[in-house]
Amino acid sequence: MDKSIELDSVEKFYGDFHVLKGISFSIDKGSIFAYLGPNGAGKTTTIRILLGLLKPHSGNIRINASRKKIGFILENEDLSYRMDVENYLKFFAELYGVKWTKSIQLLESLELEGILKKPMSQLSKGLKKRVAFARALICEPEILFLDEPLEGFDPEWQVKFIEILKSLADKGITVFITSHQLLYIERLATDFGIINNGRLLGQWKIKEVENLEKFYLEAIKNA
Repeated sequence: MDKSIELDSVEKFYGDFHVLKGISFSIDKGSIFAYLGPNGAGKTTTIRILLGLLKPHSGNIRINASRKKIGFILENEDLSYRMDVENYLKFFAELYGVKWTKSIQLLESLELEGILKKPMSQLSKGLKKRVAFARALICEPEILFLDEPLEGFDPEWQVKFIEILKSLADKGITVFITSHQLLYIERLATDFGIINNGRLLGQWKIKEVENLEKFYLEAIKNA
């Protein structure tokens, strides 16, 4: 199967702090890969390296998609802008070379058409997260990087979000997601890896594991 993402022996330091210690994994096209680990394990650093926002100190990275075909949500993004939702999303549509008219169906699917004239700064956390998701999808991505995307959604929208991601994967879009909400990840992901203290403990298929939460806690305990 074609690979969307490949990392080989990636190392990263922040000063003397060794953040990533020889990270190697590969992700199949159209899979939903959950990258799991405790706070500070190196998940966000890995995503920022994959997005080109940080440079590794060593190792090789291969992303089989154009940069303009990569969507993302970063953890704790500050979306408190004065501009309204419509102008914010139009900016990214123009940046990616996508006609705004093609985005209307996307906005309807995320139930955003009613807030387009609202300033971003006045939105709730959940609505900001939906707008960020629309921005991630507006480029018609081949790969999605989602760092803690479920945070801020109420239970109804967490379920909707999962169904949308599954439908995207069915179309061949690769999803790379981090989350601490293992019950949702167990319903969503096809594959997962666990990172702890900068080391990848392994990579598995979800179907190989009977109880993800139990498996994860034991892996971290025995690391």
